[in-house]
Amino acid sequence: MKKQGIILFILISGYLIPSSGQGLNGIYNINGTGSYPTFTSAVDSLITYGVSGPVVFIVKEGI
Repeated sequence: MKKQGIILFILISGYLIPSSGQGLNGIYNINGTGSYPTFTSAVDSLITYGVSGPVVFIVKEGI
C-alpha cells in the first residue's frame, strides 16, 4: 500500500508541474463568487498552472 501511495504521489506531482505562468500556492475558495466559481474552473487552473506549494480549496456547502 505504501509503495502505491508513493507512485501515485509521483504521478500526480509530475502531472501538476506548471506548464505556463505561476503555479498555484495558497488557499482558494470554490463558492460561486470567490477564487473559483466551480470545481471545473479550479481543476482547469491546476492543469494549466500546476502547483508551486501547498494548495487548499475551501468549498462552500451546496457547490
